[in-house]
Amino acid sequence: MPESNHDAPAVEALGPSRRVMLCTLVAAPTLPALAACGGGVSYPDPIVETGGGDDAAAETAPGSCPAATNVGAATSFAVGAYKRAGSSQDPFIVGRDAGGLYAFSALCTHQYCTVSLRSAGASSCGCHGATFDANGRVTRGPASSPLPNYQTTICEGNVFVDTSQEVPIGTRVQG
Repeated sequence: MPESNHDAPAVEALGPSRRVMLCTLVAAPTLPALAACGGGVSYPDPIVETGGGDDAAAETAPGSCPAATNVGAATSFAVGAYKRAGSSQDPFIVGRDAGGLYAFSALCTHQYCTVSLRSAGASSCGCHGATFDANGRVTRGPASSPLPNYQTTICEGNVFVDTSQEVPIGTRVQG
């Protein structure tokens, strides 16, 4: 009959257990793949924000531009033009169509990966394949909610986007 190990002396562990080491060895190589979940998109440097009032009107009085992200001159956005802006933590897309200027989130509503711009303002998520139209509406899942649209303002000829203020899809500013 085999002997039991009940009487064997206790052995003190001298470092991480075999399980911890194996998990570390398996998980470590996957970190670059997880970092690539954003679709390998590079982000522009954060755009300088300006101070001022919080007026959400299409035009504000000179010198009182909103405390929002300045994405450039309104004249730099031709009809059909789209531009990614913001920071890596808060990316968004600004576009102009026949109705005017507008902005929407560039974070997929499924699992918050960054979406990539495609043709005509449409966007797609490289993580799980969700697609969105030029207004941020879902055209293919797994995302089930549209991309939030943000307050867009023109002040002193520049376009400002306030990502803390969501607006209904279809909201446009003239300028």
